[in-house]
Amino acid sequence: MNEETKEVISVMKDMFGVLNDKIGILSDKMDEMNQRLTNVEVRMTNVENRLTSLEDRMTNVENEVKEVKQRLTNVENEVGEVKQRLTNVENKVVKIETTLEQETNRNIRLLVDGYMANAEKLSKIEPVVDDVKIIKMKTEVIELAVKSHSRDINRLKQVR
Repeated sequence: MNEETKEVISVMKDMFGVLNDKIGILSDKMDEMNQRLTNVEVRMTNVENRLTSLEDRMTNVENEVKEVKQRLTNVENEVGEVKQRLTNVENKVVKIETTLEQETNRNIRLLVDGYMANAEKLSKIEPVVDDVKIIKMKTEVIELAVKSHSRDINRLKQVR
């Protein structure tokens, strides 16, 4: 080997040494990058797991919202039914009130008519009652006179 070849081999050894060093540095950086990528993958897996959990929770929330909406719809329907029933009750109450007013007014008229008829009868009976009182008084006077005469007759009988 000649000098020139030795020199080329020496330069090439130096270059290979530098390349080896750079490859070692690159290898270290690749290891570091692999480690960082592994960390990123772990973090991404964690994020995916959390996202899946979040999706599950959102699905549960959506289901619960649907359930609440259904229950609210049921409540609205029931409120509608209650309103309808209340309207029916109000209508019946109005009918009952009207009937009671009509019946009460009719009954009051009948009572007034009855009282008027009784008042007329009483006004016709009052003179008869007065006559009966007079007759009763006269009868009492006659009774007293008869008793007095009966005593007098009994005394006269005893005296004879």
